[in-house]
Amino acid sequence: MQKLGEVVGDTAQQLSISYRQHTLDESRRIHREVVQKFTTLQHEPFWLWEHLNDAVAVRNGEGWRWISEFETQEAILFFFNSHDEEIIFEFQRMSDIVTVLEETQHFEFYLCDRSCTYLLCFNHHDYLIASGVAKDWLGARLG
Repeated sequence: MQKLGEVVGDTAQQLSISYRQHTLDESRRIHREVVQKFTTLQHEPFWLWEHLNDAVAVRNGEGWRWISEFETQEAILFFFNSHDEEIIFEFQRMSDIVTVLEETQHFEFYLCDRSCTYLLCFNHHDYLIASGVAKDWLGARLG
């Protein structure tokens, strides 16, 4: 069975979608920053989404497709709970991530920018969860 990182990397390559894979050290540093910014914990929990501060969530099995509507000019960091995969990927467009996800089996994932101004998660319970500036975006989308 392929690791999640291999699935994402292989799928992006097959689709000719450019991405960058962060080193293990970079990835671990980013995971720590995300935990510090979006939780009150001192270490990364097993399920990060269970410990997010100040988040909005909606249950919708197709909610992962909505991420393409979140506008950002910065590169997007694409990652998983670290117990599933530690390596972080970087994409230039949300639409590229949706295209990759369309070609893979569903799995839990997170998205943020390098400055950690937002965090988006789609979990294994079909919840799209938004924190940081993405919270306002998802809240407005839900009306």
